[in-house]
Amino acid sequence: IHTTTNKKDIKSVKLKTGTQQNSLDPVFHSFLAFPFYPPETDALHLKIIDKDFSSRNDDIGIAEIPFKDLCSRIGDEVTLDIQLEKKLKSLDGGKPSITIRLVELESTVEPQKITKEFFVIRHGESIWNEKQASKDIVGMVRKYDHELTKLGIEQAQMFNERWSNIANDPKLQNDDDLQAFLSASAIFASPLTRATQTALLTCKGHPFFTMSESPLVLLRNLRECKNFGSFDTVGKYVGAGIEQNVKEKLTRDLKEDVAGDLLRVQIDPYDAVDSWWNPLQQEESDEHIHRRFTKLWAFLRYGTQASTAILVGHSHFFRHMCKEHVSPEFRQAEPEFTKVLDKHKLDNAGCLRITVEW
Repeated sequence: IHTTTNKKDIKSVKLKTGTQQNSLDPVFHSFLAFPFYPPETDALHLKIIDKDFSSRNDDIGIAEIPFKDLCSRIGDEVTLDIQLEKKLKSLDGGKPSITIRLVELESTVEPQKITKEFFVIRHGESIWNEKQASKDIVGMVRKYDHELTKLGIEQAQMFNERWSNIANDPKLQNDDDLQAFLSASAIFASPLTRATQTALLTCKGHPFFTMSESPLVLLRNLRECKNFGSFDTVGKYVGAGIEQNVKEKLTRDLKEDVAGDLLRVQIDPYDAVDSWWNPLQQEESDEHIHRRFTKLWAFLRYGTQASTAILVGHSHFFRHMCKEHVSPEFRQAEPEFTKVLDKHKLDNAGCLRITVEW
């Protein structure tokens, strides 16, 4: 957003979406929060760029809308034509566009504190974990995007059996953790196969699936942190291909009646519709992971109405979350526990209940 009244003295705030790789029809699903309440004279200026890793970035075009026009359409999707650079033409000869939505307006003088709860679940044991434990390097690098092992499936099923048994026990069914877990009105998972499988297995029979028939939603920013050469963090499937792959593997590894219940759950790829992973040769820096968390927290605040949700993902990602985002007050109150969170990984099919404040 920038002030347009004085071109010689433009005061602006610039925010960037994530890079969507290898797509001519990118889906960003980025939630960007500006740190001030803009006056009506401001305008939202969008610049679309073709990012190149080995050469200079190329400008594609721009789109702009006065802020007062956005204010009159809060919550509505607004589609803007992109004014292409003179040297560029669209492949189909049509007019390219970009769609945005003003989610809400808040006063920056007295910002409203928002609190939500999340249950973070690590995936069950994967083939990568199994081969890593036995130092089978060939088995680790033989494939990308490793699925769950037989043990990993059992771990996820044990998690599901445990909360189901508590829910059916009159003496325990009022347990606070259980009631909060059952109240989750959204379930999100990493698009990596092992995490999506785990989400379906651990949450089988959850009211969110059985009562609302709502989909499991995939979030690219829940994927595992990427080390150099880690084959298990490189994806293989996008869009509807993720659901097909996951359900084929569950059908292969489970009894027909068990698999049938899971196959009825729909999977929404959301922003995992193009190359949502980092290339094999690319290592994620701490800065890049920090940006991913910024985008994830923004989505969980603005992109879902759920006040309680379930997040299924990965050990290093959740450990990074604890190291970077646990509050100083909680660290002071629970020094030993937070040291464990910083140092150790969450167990396979392990779960943490967290409270997030914005």
